[in-house]
Amino acid sequence: MLFLATLFVMPFLGQSQYLTDSVNLKSFLFEKFLDGAVLMKSGAIEHAPLNYNTDDQNIVFIKNGKYMVIEDLEQVDTIYLQHKKFIPINKVIYQVVSETSPVALLVSYTNKKRPLVATSDHTGTSKQSISQVSNTMTDVYVNRNFQGTYSVELLKHYWFNKNEQIYKVSPQKNFLNSFPSKSRYDIEKYIAEKNINLNYEPDLIELVGYCNKLGLK
Repeated sequence: MLFLATLFVMPFLGQSQYLTDSVNLKSFLFEKFLDGAVLMKSGAIEHAPLNYNTDDQNIVFIKNGKYMVIEDLEQVDTIYLQHKKFIPINKVIYQVVSETSPVALLVSYTNKKRPLVATSDHTGTSKQSISQVSNTMTDVYVNRNFQGTYSVELLKHYWFNKNEQIYKVSPQKNFLNSFPSKSRYDIEKYIAEKNINLNYEPDLIELVGYCNKLGLK
């Protein structure tokens, strides 16, 4: 079992902290820890098995057989994991979807626990089931079933990073209000004409590209 320990200073990763056994491994983005790299603002690089914790939007790594979390995110520049790029902003770690400027598209991940529903088949045998959820037109990333009484549904949340300020994509007014009135009208018109789905990643990448073509500051 893992118990809360004092701060543990790790080379390059600055201040890190042991996690207690309350960490929910079912809520991690990847089903197993994967080789990753953490680039510090100092230029130093640390390699370690990493995973993304959807409970608190942070990165967990394994050191000496212990689960640990990076605490001093201000010293972290970029995290590379499973061919994906993550960056810390205001103590939250986001995946970078598009690295355009001045508007870029980011993703954060959370989770929702759903109880399994007891059903009976034609033989009368009781079993646990839950309806499957498609992520085609929704913000649901994956739906995982586990032994026990609940499943964990991982959710994607899209954000626009505009001039180092974070705006939630949906509802639409969250980020539109950050633009000048003329640009706001053009963007609203573009969304309507192109039938942009604010929960569909390719549409959002297209929308970000249009915003950047406007030459926004």
